[in-house]
Amino acid sequence: MRCAMGRADRAVAVVLIGMACGMAVQVPFETCAQATSLVVSDLQIDLSPPAIVAGTSATIVVTGKFLQQVHDTTLQIDVTASGAPFFSMTRPLCWAFEPGACPAVGTQFSVTKSFSVEADFPAGAHVVTFSILDTHASAIACVRFTINSSRRSPAVVLLSSAATHADAPVFSDEMMSALQKHAHSWRSKTNSKFAGKPLGYARSLCYQSREQFTSTMEVRPARSIGKQNIPARFESLEMWGSICPGIATIRDQGACASSSAIASVESVSDRICIASKGGRSTRLSAQDVVACCDYCSSQCKENQPDGPLYYFVRDGIVSETCLPYTVPPCQHPHPCPDIVKPDTCPHSCSNSSMAWGSSKVFGDKNYKVPAATDQIQMEIMTEGPVIASMLLYTDFLSYSSGVYRHVTGDLLGTLTVKITGWGVAGGLPYWSGQPSWGPGWGDNGKFKILFGDCGIESNVLAATPRMQNP
Repeated sequence: MRCAMGRADRAVAVVLIGMACGMAVQVPFETCAQATSLVVSDLQIDLSPPAIVAGTSATIVVTGKFLQQVHDTTLQIDVTASGAPFFSMTRPLCWAFEPGACPAVGTQFSVTKSFSVEADFPAGAHVVTFSILDTHASAIACVRFTINSSRRSPAVVLLSSAATHADAPVFSDEMMSALQKHAHSWRSKTNSKFAGKPLGYARSLCYQSREQFTSTMEVRPARSIGKQNIPARFESLEMWGSICPGIATIRDQGACASSSAIASVESVSDRICIASKGGRSTRLSAQDVVACCDYCSSQCKENQPDGPLYYFVRDGIVSETCLPYTVPPCQHPHPCPDIVKPDTCPHSCSNSSMAWGSSKVFGDKNYKVPAATDQIQMEIMTEGPVIASMLLYTDFLSYSSGVYRHVTGDLLGTLTVKITGWGVAGGLPYWSGQPSWGPGWGDNGKFKILFGDCGIESNVLAATPRMQNP
């Protein structure tokens, strides 16, 4: 799924557009005329689904490598529909890397953009332009390709505007009725975590964006592996549970937008135990991340979902024993209050017998896992659970059992979850995951999601622990 790019005079190349189920078709692309000095090679573009479908969501992933040093550049993605602008995104490119440092020569990058497609989005061919601009707004890298769109699939059920209003109940009668008719691979229920709450409350618990969060962490090199070595089913708890029972921990974030903090500390806690063969089973503190990391989940407002893994490597995270999570769990019979504000960073352990500095545990590396099913599977089998950012739709809040696939409901934002394994049920391949909504939600606090659904494989992140702290 790669093609090498050379100078801009190489007018036409070929990329592969990857489908959610792992198949691929070839799609031609061309370099934009104004680009005279490319800084990207080994460009890979994935589109999931293979055709944009009105009333659903679409994901475009671009990966590559910088061939020369860049400074103060801007990343811009534009989509036009029938000649008219449809979607545009602009952000400082260097902002996504280490603070104050632009990517060095040879640095790999990956850009993922997921966006909701309005129901009236026209069918036909649409042009996508991917460009990197310098400070003078001149393109130093630019590719253009065409994607197709179709009308809404009957499998996706649209709700009325009344049922998607911020003040509408999470479990509207209209949505629950639609799920009874159309959710064939999974069952729904009125989870007490969100019972009686408006959609606006559920939205406040995740990364609030109409587009899926994009991490530009360095992409880990692909592992060489024969598919025959990957089992049809794998669960981290079954593999390592005898020495690391903490893998089974189901957390409840309470009325705090801290899904990325909790998923991250749970993943790295599992990985520390696995790497030490059970010798280090201490759980790390989500409270440290929430209260002390300004660019993570500061003040219970979800920020960058990859922030906690950067914090783990650069600043370290103290143990849960040093600084316990202070936001109380909430679900029946204890209703969730409005979003709370956590305590400020204490820089000292609540247990006076422990020292803050010596309680810190550091990561060695953080990285993005290549967006391919077998690469994610090998990462989990080799190192332990990972975290993933998925598009969160209202119907997911009602999940009870089975293999979830988006059927209906509004797009709320991005949710970060821990992925522990995979399997096949009823002929459907799935990932096993855990949000941080307590054991009363879903299937005892866990869920299964269809491969490729909700952009689950587009933003898989991980970190390895530093086994000897400074």
